[in-house]
Amino acid sequence: MKLDVKFELLVYDKEMNPEKLDNWVKQLEFYCRIQDITDDKTKIQLATLRMGGTALIWWESKTRIDLKRKGKVITSWTKFIKSLKKQFYPLGHTQLAVIAWQCLRQGNKHNVQEFTQEFRKKALALGISLDTKNFVEVY
Repeated sequence: MKLDVKFELLVYDKEMNPEKLDNWVKQLEFYCRIQDITDDKTKIQLATLRMGGTALIWWESKTRIDLKRKGKVITSWTKFIKSLKKQFYPLGHTQLAVIAWQCLRQGNKHNVQEFTQEFRKKALALGISLDTKNFVEVY
């Protein structure tokens, strides 16, 4: 199903704000699902069209370097996103986020519902499935 709705995809320009980068990626992925864009190369091209400033300069530089060293550029959406996060996430962000999630406690400040919402929000942001069987086995 294709929607004939006009809206502007955000432009990512470099901000070292993991939440903004994650939201930009999610918006692109959502748009691709709605428009039935499944080809990784097309997704990457769409993403690079919505880059500006330092992010676009970084991508152009990375493309040149990869062509020179490897003879090809990234064609995997997963690798593209991983490379983007490596460049624009603050150092140690993912590790600190995992530690913060693992150390999350309810305490006196939150009721059970608030704590559960925060726990789920942090897990989802980290891509951690809360499927009971898998969750218990892994964590």
